[in-house]
Amino acid sequence: MSDKAYKISLNLTTGAFEAEGDREAAREDYRAFLEAAKFLAQAKAAPAAGSSTGGGLSGTGSGAPFQAGVEAAVLSRAFLTRDGVITLAALPQGENALQEAILALLFGFAKVSNQMTVTALALAKALRLSGKDPDRIDRDLKDVLGSIVTKSGAGRGTRYGLTNAGMKRAEDIVRGLHE
Repeated sequence: MSDKAYKISLNLTTGAFEAEGDREAAREDYRAFLEAAKFLAQAKAAPAAGSSTGGGLSGTGSGAPFQAGVEAAVLSRAFLTRDGVITLAALPQGENALQEAILALLFGFAKVSNQMTVTALALAKALRLSGKDPDRIDRDLKDVLGSIVTKSGAGRGTRYGLTNAGMKRAEDIVRGLHE
């Protein structure tokens, strides 16, 4: 296999999928992308009435249903919406608190507002509104970029997202915030 750094870019709105690096990892992520696209298509086809989009997070503006794996109650306890921005209701503690806050917010953007990637500017704003003051997000994520966090673009156009492993780790962080 190649020693090339693994990167992925997904856009469920346009249906775009890009991956670099390990072939098997790209295949696995492509399968996950297809499942997410299938879920999104089913969600759009389902009537809005009776769906579980509430959970105390009104005002997200997305109308997207919560995705499988995390209960709406967990999401509504973990995330708030302030000025149209998803924020953390409670902050992680410990040595990697800022990194864990970033992972939790990326998870929140993906699950609550169906944004699989988030601009660095939007992520920094969400961190500030949550009570963290990031210096440089890329530096705070340097040891997890490529393995659990994806990065695409440059400068003001930089976008961050989570790999499948990143989604699992972030879910564990979110669940741990209220235990």
